Amino acid sequence: ANTVVTLTLFGFGGITLLVAWAAPWITRAVLVPHFDPARQAMTADLMRIMLLTFLIFAVSNVFTGLLQAHQHFLAPALGTVLIDLGQIAGLIWLAPRLGIYGVAWGGVLGASAAFAILVPVLARQRIRYRPALALRTRDMRDLARLMAPRIVALGAIQAVDLVLIRLASGLPQGSIAAYYYAQLIMVYMPRSLFGAAISTVIFPTMAEQFNARDLRGLRVTATRGIQATMALVIPAAVGLAALGLPGVRFLFPGGRLDAAGMALVYSLMLILTLRLVSEALQDILSVLFYAQHNTRLPMLATLAWMVLHISLSVTLVGPLGMAGLAWASTLAALALAAALFVLARRDGVGFDVAALGQTLVRVTIATAVMVLAILMLHRAGLGVTPFLVSALTIGAAVYGGVYWVVGRVA
Repeated sequence: ANTVVTLTLFGFGGITLLVAWAAPWITRAVLVPHFDPARQAMTADLMRIMLLTFLIFAVSNVFTGLLQAHQHFLAPALGTVLIDLGQIAGLIWLAPRLGIYGVAWGGVLGASAAFAILVPVLARQRIRYRPALALRTRDMRDLARLMAPRIVALGAIQAVDLVLIRLASGLPQGSIAAYYYAQLIMVYMPRSLFGAAISTVIFPTMAEQFNARDLRGLRVTATRGIQATMALVIPAAVGLAALGLPGVRFLFPGGRLDAAGMALVYSLMLILTLRLVSEALQDILSVLFYAQHNTRLPMLATLAWMVLHISLSVTLVGPLGMAGLAWASTLAALALAAALFVLARRDGVGFDVAALGQTLVRVTIATAVMVLAILMLHRAGLGVTPFLVSALTIGAAVYGGVYWVVGRVA
């Protein structure tokens, strides 16, 4: 463990310093050549802030794995909530003072809080870091064999992000910011709150079941993980869309976005609704493969996703602009989730498809009734804050009640 932490600190730290140093050239020559010098400098600054977030995440993930090995899951799960809270704080409280920098620093705040909550638990478990570099061990060879495909997959994800920024740099000013806000609201925050939290909790159980050759138990755990994800993420995605522009106005008070900017953010959110559901399911499907010590198939699927994503982006950005890039990300995410599901059924332990179908029916009916309730509130003439409080409270109650009733009837 000490060797892994040391490699993470020096490896990611070295890459972070190198990219931070080269950020002005990267933004000017690769990412946003169409931007004016001032916006290129701003992009370089944002890149440096986000690199700090990635470094904190990398170290946190190592210690999260150690805690899970000690059968402690609460702190890592709470960490995903703190990530969201940090991002919300950046969006609501820091952005009015710092602009787009406030949103970026909100990511650093969330990552730091997620790491900080691990520290007291690590101390109680007597897990301490001591610099070490024992590379020639069997455990490190096994780790390298499993991690290499994951690193390749992460590289593919970063490549897609770079291509997206490069293509979007030629679009009207404000397009990239609107896309980032839409992703943050519709994808990143709900995904970390639900999909990532569920996968964090069930992964150790899956790994134990596979190592014990309890394939039936592994199948049940995977099925329940997908059921929980559908039951939480689908109403969250559709509910965010149903809130409409009042939800966007609440997050951007005081004229920080004009009417056109809010409309663009909301239109992109609608396109990204299906992407949220797809990526949350990917979280569960990926850890199912990882629990079986199979990182190769997810890597190959991710590489295919990269090719599809870039191809769709290049094809759609011309006729559709920023909406085309949003559709490209959504369609590619849906394809990857479908591919992982098919591969898991073919080469893995599979799922209880009948149970998944029943859950999907319950979720669909309950979500539809929830949307009707929210649409009725739209006609009540409430202010933004009263509407959102009422919509969230009544919507959650209606969804939960209908979901329970449909389950009892079925």
